[in-house]
Amino acid sequence: MPIISEFVLYIILFVAILVLLSIIAHFLNFKITDLFKRSKRNSAQGNNEIVLITDISFSIISANDAAEQALQMFDSEILHKNIFDVLLVRDQNNTLLSTKTPEIAEAAAGKVVVMEKLRLFRKNRAVSFQEIDLQIRPITNIDGTVGQMTFIVNAVGQKNTSINNHIDVEVARIRHQALISQLKEGLQKNGLWDLKNITELVRSSEIDLLNALEIEHAKLNEDKSLIDVANTCRQIVDSEKEFATALKSSVIFSLPDFGEKDVAALIPAGATIDPNLLTAPFFTAPVNAKWFDILIRKTLDVSLMIVPNGNNSSVSFTVTRENKSALIINIMTTAYLTEEQVKLLFIPYYGDLTRSTNLRWGSGLEGHLASTISQMLSVPIVVSTQPTVSFTVKLPK
Repeated sequence: MPIISEFVLYIILFVAILVLLSIIAHFLNFKITDLFKRSKRNSAQGNNEIVLITDISFSIISANDAAEQALQMFDSEILHKNIFDVLLVRDQNNTLLSTKTPEIAEAAAGKVVVMEKLRLFRKNRAVSFQEIDLQIRPITNIDGTVGQMTFIVNAVGQKNTSINNHIDVEVARIRHQALISQLKEGLQKNGLWDLKNITELVRSSEIDLLNALEIEHAKLNEDKSLIDVANTCRQIVDSEKEFATALKSSVIFSLPDFGEKDVAALIPAGATIDPNLLTAPFFTAPVNAKWFDILIRKTLDVSLMIVPNGNNSSVSFTVTRENKSALIINIMTTAYLTEEQVKLLFIPYYGDLTRSTNLRWGSGLEGHLASTISQMLSVPIVVSTQPTVSFTVKLPK
């Protein structure tokens, strides 16, 4: 009876996993795309923003319903056309915008650009609104280079809602598809031992997409309950260790001012109980449990992605008490960033920070989700850069 060599078994297993991976990728894309379309339909009513996404050569690859209505064009007349053939926009000097316009070149190089009080025309005839504000937001690829750009048009005087989540979700969906491609490439180039790590990155990206969809209509500051903050944070850290490993980093959790002396009165004489099992009376606070979990988890994700690779790649996570009035959550990293770079951590897709950090492996929404939830829960995130970057969340008891 012939014996199948280990090499042949390896090849068979490798091919089988690739087939399974393609099926999973198709399922994930179908599910996320379907959710996005439903969210987009729910958000369309009352939203007059024109949103167009182009590739790096300015060919339009996506347009929302408002663009078709305002421009009085079918999507077949918009898609795959050069954006400057569709959007005829003149600046305050009456100069027609083009790829040679300095601000457009800056956007193509990776900078978020805002241009105000422009005029929008179509075939020399004013469309739904004439005076507009234009925002251009570059979308970076996994390697940090600009791959697509989002053009967002608002009527002058209209409330700027360009950070609407449905726009960010569309951009993040593109990044998610790129991560799935990276997963396939990683299998082929690096071997099966990278499968778990790369899959973890894709899983985290998918969760961010779903949270971004849900947060559009969520009432985050309602449905508060008393939770054990210390235990919640410990569980978050434990569940994020695989993500840390995927980034070749580590995270350590501790309660530095809590121990046996605090719980001595709660433990019967002669009994031996781990103090960490009795944190509830000392670390309880009222907050929406689900969204607090996401706030802390996404802040931790950002922390893990900004630390440098190598032996100095670690994050320290502590929970302490401030008298009886508040709980202090501190996430200390080994990353060195400037104040200006720190500001980029809370905007979608992180600007050029994706080129120098592991932020390129995320969904691009981690910091934006954390910032949005922080504001809605009225639980501020304070960031320090001295001596290294740290994030502090103060939660009233």
